Amino acid sequence: GTTWNEALDFSNLNIIFKEIEFSSKPNIVYGSADQLKVFKSTDGGKTFAAVSGDVQALAHM
Repeated sequence: GTTWNEALDFSNLNIIFKEIEFSSKPNIVYGSADQLKVFKSTDGGKTFAAVSGDVQALAHM
């Protein structure tokens, strides 16, 4: 299948979080190394949207 790096162009980002899935919600979250840019998928990885906030905060959404 398509890898997440292939699905999303992260070539200019140093990703430190990859495929974080929270058991209670079907969210896949990526964070950039500076944790200022976070991408979230709510449809199992089909689409991603940039959201504000840190990964800890997103875990409680």
